[in-house]
Amino acid sequence: MKKYIALFFIATSVVVSAGSYTGKSKVKWLGTIFDDHFAIGGDWTNKLGCSKDDGLWKIYSVNNSMEELKVMYSTALAAYTSGNTIELYAHECGADGRMHARSMFTPSRTGN
Repeated sequence: MKKYIALFFIATSVVVSAGSYTGKSKVKWLGTIFDDHFAIGGDWTNKLGCSKDDGLWKIYSVNNSMEELKVMYSTALAAYTSGNTIELYAHECGADGRMHARSMFTPSRTGN
Protein backbone atom coordinates (compact mmCIF):
# COMPACT_ATOMS: atom_id res chain seq x y z
CA MET A 1 0.00 0.00 0.00
CA LYS A 2 2.83 2.42 0.83
CA LYS A 3 4.29 1.77 -2.61
CA TYR A 4 1.03 2.85 -4.30
CA ILE A 5 0.76 5.97 -2.17
CA ALA A 6 4.36 6.90 -3.00
CA LEU A 7 3.71 6.36 -6.73
CA PHE A 8 0.58 8.50 -6.52
CA PHE A 9 2.46 11.41 -4.95
CA ILE A 10 5.29 11.14 -7.46
CA ALA A 11 2.87 11.09 -10.40
CA THR A 12 0.80 14.04 -9.18
CA SER A 13 3.79 16.16 -8.20
CA VAL A 14 5.02 16.09 -11.80
CA VAL A 15 1.65 17.36 -13.04
CA VAL A 16 1.47 20.11 -10.44
CA SER A 17 4.94 21.42 -11.22
CA ALA A 18 4.33 21.54 -14.98
CA GLY A 19 3.46 25.26 -15.07
CA SER A 20 5.55 28.37 -14.52
CA TYR A 21 5.18 32.11 -13.97
CA THR A 22 5.21 34.40 -17.00
CA GLY A 23 6.81 37.51 -15.57
CA LYS A 24 4.95 40.80 -15.16
CA SER A 25 3.34 42.78 -17.96
CA LYS A 26 0.78 45.49 -18.47
CA VAL A 27 -2.44 44.29 -20.08
CA LYS A 28 -2.48 45.61 -23.66
CA TRP A 29 -5.68 43.95 -24.83
CA LEU A 30 -8.61 42.21 -23.15
CA GLY A 31 -11.34 40.19 -24.85
CA THR A 32 -14.74 39.24 -23.49
CA ILE A 33 -15.57 36.04 -21.60
CA PHE A 34 -16.43 33.29 -24.08
CA ASP A 35 -17.88 30.06 -22.61
CA ASP A 36 -14.97 28.81 -20.47
CA HIS A 37 -12.19 31.34 -21.15
CA PHE A 38 -11.23 34.87 -22.13
CA ALA A 39 -8.30 36.20 -24.13
CA ILE A 40 -5.73 38.67 -22.86
CA GLY A 41 -2.76 40.34 -24.53
CA GLY A 42 0.53 41.59 -23.09
CA ASP A 43 4.31 41.25 -23.18
CA TRP A 44 4.81 38.38 -20.74
CA THR A 45 8.30 36.91 -21.11
CA ASN A 46 7.70 33.19 -20.46
CA LYS A 47 5.65 31.99 -23.42
CA LEU A 48 6.20 28.24 -22.91
CA GLY A 49 7.62 27.88 -26.43
CA CYS A 50 4.13 27.79 -27.95
CA SER A 51 3.88 28.08 -31.72
CA LYS A 52 1.69 31.24 -31.63
CA ASP A 53 4.02 33.77 -30.05
CA ASP A 54 1.90 36.90 -30.54
CA GLY A 55 1.37 37.82 -26.87
CA LEU A 56 -2.24 36.64 -26.71
CA TRP A 57 -3.16 34.17 -23.98
CA LYS A 58 -6.30 32.18 -23.23
CA ILE A 59 -7.22 32.35 -19.54
CA TYR A 60 -9.13 29.41 -18.02
CA SER A 61 -10.20 28.85 -14.42
CA VAL A 62 -8.42 26.15 -12.41
CA ASN A 63 -11.70 24.52 -11.35
CA ASN A 64 -13.69 25.31 -14.51
CA SER A 65 -15.64 27.78 -12.39
CA MET A 66 -17.40 30.71 -14.04
CA GLU A 67 -17.19 32.66 -10.77
CA GLU A 68 -13.41 32.17 -10.65
CA LEU A 69 -13.15 33.20 -14.29
CA LYS A 70 -15.14 36.38 -13.57
CA VAL A 71 -12.80 37.25 -10.68
CA MET A 72 -9.76 36.83 -12.96
CA TYR A 73 -11.47 38.90 -15.65
CA SER A 74 -12.18 41.66 -13.11
CA THR A 75 -8.52 41.59 -12.04
CA ALA A 76 -7.38 41.84 -15.67
CA LEU A 77 -9.85 44.65 -16.40
CA ALA A 78 -8.72 46.61 -13.33
CA ALA A 79 -5.06 46.19 -14.37
CA TYR A 80 -5.91 47.25 -17.93
CA THR A 81 -7.78 50.40 -16.92
CA SER A 82 -5.26 51.43 -14.23
CA GLY A 83 -2.11 50.60 -16.21
CA ASN A 84 -0.86 48.22 -13.50
CA THR A 85 0.94 44.95 -14.22
CA ILE A 86 -0.18 41.39 -13.60
CA GLU A 87 1.60 38.06 -13.77
CA LEU A 88 0.07 34.90 -15.24
CA TYR A 89 0.69 31.31 -14.24
CA ALA A 90 1.43 29.61 -17.54
CA HIS A 91 -0.21 26.21 -17.83
CA GLU A 92 0.20 24.78 -21.34
CA CYS A 93 0.19 25.34 -25.07
CA GLY A 94 -3.27 24.67 -26.47
CA ALA A 95 -4.05 22.59 -29.54
CA ASP A 96 -4.30 25.88 -31.46
CA GLY A 97 -0.71 26.76 -30.47
CA ARG A 98 -1.81 29.58 -28.17
CA MET A 99 -0.51 29.98 -24.62
CA HIS A 100 -2.92 28.99 -21.84
CA ALA A 101 -2.92 30.20 -18.24
CA ARG A 102 -5.12 29.15 -15.35
CA SER A 103 -4.44 31.89 -12.82
CA MET A 104 -3.13 35.44 -12.53
CA PHE A 105 -1.58 37.53 -9.80
CA THR A 106 -1.06 41.19 -9.02
CA PRO A 107 2.49 42.30 -8.14
CA SER A 108 1.67 42.25 -4.41
CA ARG A 109 1.85 38.43 -4.58
CA THR A 110 5.62 38.68 -4.60
CA GLY A 111 5.83 41.81 -2.49
CA ASN A 112 6.99 43.99 -5.41
